[in-house]
Amino acid sequence: MWVALLFIGLQQLEGHVVAPQVFGHTLRINPLWLIFALLLAPHAVRVIGALIAFPVAAVLRETAVYLRRHLSLESWERSPRGLL
Repeated sequence: MWVALLFIGLQQLEGHVVAPQVFGHTLRINPLWLIFALLLAPHAVRVIGALIAFPVAAVLRETAVYLRRHLSLESWERSPRGLL
């Protein structure tokens, strides 16, 4: 019984702490975002969501970084005569 409890405890520690830290460092994503992705994805599309949660999070992060670097927003100035 003690071995089973130890195994369950270590498995939970590895799944909830160690894996997000390692994947977060490798994918350059905050581990908290990975935990949220892993918690929310299975609710959206079941088992497939759990399998693709980390790759989708990595793609979203890279897309955000790309847009932040290459997209520049300009302010709209109002014309002096109103709308047109």
